[in-house]
Amino acid sequence: MKGFVYSSGERISKKELRSLIHIEKDNMLFIIVGDRGGVIRFYNYNGMTLLNTIQGHYGTVSSIKYIKKPVTMKCDIVISGGLDGIVNIWDLDACLRGDSEITPILSLNGHTDNICFIDRGQNDSILTSSWDSTAMIWHRDGRTTIVKHEKSAIWSIIETEFGYITLGADQSLRLWSHSSEQLTMVNHAHNGPLRGGVYLSQEKLILTISNDGYLKIWDFDQTNKRFNEVFGILISNTFLYSILPICGKKFLICGEDKCAYVFDIEAKRITDLIPTPSVCWGSTILPNGDICLVSEDGYIRSYTHFAERRATPQEDSLYLELVGSHSFRGPEFDEIDPNDIEALPTSSSNMFEKIGTFAVYKNMENLDIFTFSVGYEQLIKVGTIKQTIYEKVKAPDGQEFDMVIDIDSESSKDPFKLYFNVENNPYTVAHDFLASNNLPMRYIDQIIDYLKEKSAPLLKRKKCLKAYITDFPKKNSIFFTEKCEESQILSTLDTKSPGLGSGVLSLIHLKPAKECIPIIDFLRLEVLNDEIRERIQSKELSDIIKDLVTKKGMNDSYFSVLFRLFSNIFKSYSEEALDLFNEIAFYSNHFLAFSSRSQISFASLLFNASVFSPRNPSVSPKLANVLMHLLKVKMDEEALIRILIACGNIIYMFPETQSIQNSINEVINGMEKSCSPLVWETIKSLKQLI
Repeated sequence: MKGFVYSSGERISKKELRSLIHIEKDNMLFIIVGDRGGVIRFYNYNGMTLLNTIQGHYGTVSSIKYIKKPVTMKCDIVISGGLDGIVNIWDLDACLRGDSEITPILSLNGHTDNICFIDRGQNDSILTSSWDSTAMIWHRDGRTTIVKHEKSAIWSIIETEFGYITLGADQSLRLWSHSSEQLTMVNHAHNGPLRGGVYLSQEKLILTISNDGYLKIWDFDQTNKRFNEVFGILISNTFLYSILPICGKKFLICGEDKCAYVFDIEAKRITDLIPTPSVCWGSTILPNGDICLVSEDGYIRSYTHFAERRATPQEDSLYLELVGSHSFRGPEFDEIDPNDIEALPTSSSNMFEKIGTFAVYKNMENLDIFTFSVGYEQLIKVGTIKQTIYEKVKAPDGQEFDMVIDIDSESSKDPFKLYFNVENNPYTVAHDFLASNNLPMRYIDQIIDYLKEKSAPLLKRKKCLKAYITDFPKKNSIFFTEKCEESQILSTLDTKSPGLGSGVLSLIHLKPAKECIPIIDFLRLEVLNDEIRERIQSKELSDIIKDLVTKKGMNDSYFSVLFRLFSNIFKSYSEEALDLFNEIAFYSNHFLAFSSRSQISFASLLFNASVFSPRNPSVSPKLANVLMHLLKVKMDEEALIRILIACGNIIYMFPETQSIQNSINEVINGMEKSCSPLVWETIKSLKQLI
């Protein structure tokens, strides 16, 4: 077969799968998978037999690596890194035997934040990088070499014969000597964080991928100690997460767009594209040449270019149906005029030149998005465009029109409403409008131009142009930035110290709720600091929140500052905030008793949760249930608007959440006659979205 097709798949976790490796040992093939909950699973790949499950970390297992019996160890080892900032080393044989109560044979404690990357270095050294802006080389003699960026994560570190290369979230590509001296740097190597890279030792080339969707190829001028960009190509318009060699000059690249790309660096083009049902976080190339992927839906899937390992026709059909079930919504899709879209081609014979691209075709009654698969040798549907359905707008006299626009005039404080149908002659519409409103005819040319612009095909489907109508998803997070009052209780804290988290924990320990209010309010502002993760580790923040939500003697003032703190932690700790959502969601049961101030604060944290929910989709059902519950409660108008917009975000980003759509329809239908104009405009936006 010319390209990859679906081979097999199995759901092995309810949580996202975030890391994956394979190991060949004793003539057997094993698979090791880490998930978002900190669990590491060990499988015999033959039949996907589960051999062991261990709780490896607190939070996401972000990276796993295998080293065959290093010099300083008596056994083969597996190294894992997690959200807890710890690098654990495990006895592989014990894990594969199914031993219970397994603990690490060694833990490397040097990083202070999430581990991004682990690799094996020369002479059995271990390379790690972290959100704490450092990369570390753990030498087998116990020494450590540390390199540090000024800010932001180091997503990956690569060892070469001329030094260490680091790839930063600050968009920098840097080279360090083996003694940790920075030799050179490309300050803006990409227009986004660099997420992964590969070094080709024979060609002396470095491949890098980034959140900007680009793959770039660099060479290194050893004489002048500098990187030179050789080639760059846009792979995807979304984030790219991983790159690894397949065979020869081909590389596998995975990203946010639920696709795996095969890129040939000699041909300098994408030679195959594998559409998948979910975002792929981990990948490995099996010894038989098959591709294995793990993804956010908890599945491990394999793909092959050998006919004997291809899935059955029934399995193939179900898989392709799942791939094509995605829905695409948004303003960019609403602007598509169906009349401009071609019908789905009956032949794919000329599609090989379009590998790696996507196209919209009319497919019966739908506008579907397709990509060409080399393995299947045909166009594969990857989703359907769901355009917003716009109704006619009704004029005061009861007539219905396609559109209404506002025309400002110096003679009136309020704008005039111009109702019209797009098929009408714009000269006639403009002339009749000016005449009926006794306005000067000198404005006619301006109005004609405005009508032509607004009645163009891409806006024909719009029903109103009022600026305050909310477009979903609304992603401007709400943070509380007002200054806090100084308090003597904070005088013992070293606010600039890396130990701030432990200091706050000791300060709030055993204190009643009332005495914690100034500490919480201080923390509310501190978590907005760009460098806060260097001073409060993620686990410390989680422990602080868990302590605060269980205090005795809470009153409304306490709730208000607590909810404002939780809203603000989404800025720098969005993953942790989503993981802690259940801790705070409980208080929705007391929402009716809150003051307006506390209701607004609680509604704000729910809104922020809706903004960041795609980072942890498992939170969305719980968030949807909380929102549905609160919609039935009488509340402050500002709080209600924030909750309604949060509902809109959830519906937009998780269209499969049918229950919240039904619930919102029921509730908002009862609000229509009694709500304020601003609430009503938000409700209309929600109805339009639904």
